[in-house]
Amino acid sequence: MRRVIPGLVASLIAIVAVGAAYEFAVALGAIGLGPQPGDAPAWDGPVVLLAIGALLLTGVVLLVASMLRRPAATWRMLAVPAAGAAAAAFLVARFYSYDPYYAPFRIRMADGGIVAGWWVAFLVVGTLVAGILVRRWPRAASAGTAVGAWAIALTAFAAGLGH
Repeated sequence: MRRVIPGLVASLIAIVAVGAAYEFAVALGAIGLGPQPGDAPAWDGPVVLLAIGALLLTGVVLLVASMLRRPAATWRMLAVPAAGAAAAAFLVARFYSYDPYYAPFRIRMADGGIVAGWWVAFLVVGTLVAGILVRRWPRAASAGTAVGAWAIALTAFAAGLGH
C-alpha cells in the first residue's frame, strides 16, 4: 500500500492540474463557449468530471495515508501541499470561468452564481494552510487536505449549477 500511494497521488494531482489548466483557459477566453445558451466549451463535461473525481479520490488516498504508521514519509512533504495547491487552482479557475448557461455572453460563474466568493476564498486558504502544515503535523495536514479536496470538489461541482 505504501508503494502505491505516492504514484497514485501524483497521477491524481496531474489530473486535477490538467483540469485547472483547462478551466484557466476557459476563464481567459482561450477556449470559447458555444454560440447557443448552454453550449459548453469543447470537452468541458469530461474534463470537469475527471478533475472532480480525481479530487474526491485524492481525499480518500490522503485520508488513508494519514492513518499509516509512518506519516512523515518524504513523498508526503511534497504531495500533500501539491494536492492542496492543485485543488485550490482548480476551484479558482472554475469559479472564474465562463458559465455555459449564459453563452454566448461572457458571464462568469463568480458573477451571481450560487457559490459565494468568500466560501471559495475560505476553502482555498484552508486547503493551502493544511498542506503547508504537513512538516509539523503530517497526519493532521494530510487529513485536513483530504477534507479540503472533498469540499473543493463539491464546491466546483455546485459552481456550475447556479445561475
